[in-house]
Amino acid sequence: MGAFKPGSDVDIALKGRLTLQVVARVKALFEEETPLPYTFDVLDYHAIETPAFKERIDRHGRSIYKR
Repeated sequence: MGAFKPGSDVDIALKGRLTLQVVARVKALFEEETPLPYTFDVLDYHAIETPAFKERIDRHGRSIYKR
């Protein structure tokens, strides 16, 4: 789970205590409620198995919400 794919438009990695249902709901909200012409890959940061993808997120990712 969690690999960079050239065809993906927007990758959103969530951090925190997450269930698969939470990740699926966030993905559904982005796809249903956002009037943007993009697809969204929403994933659990801690479930990413590809070290290079995690490193890419750590280097280039932007935080959009912090508690």
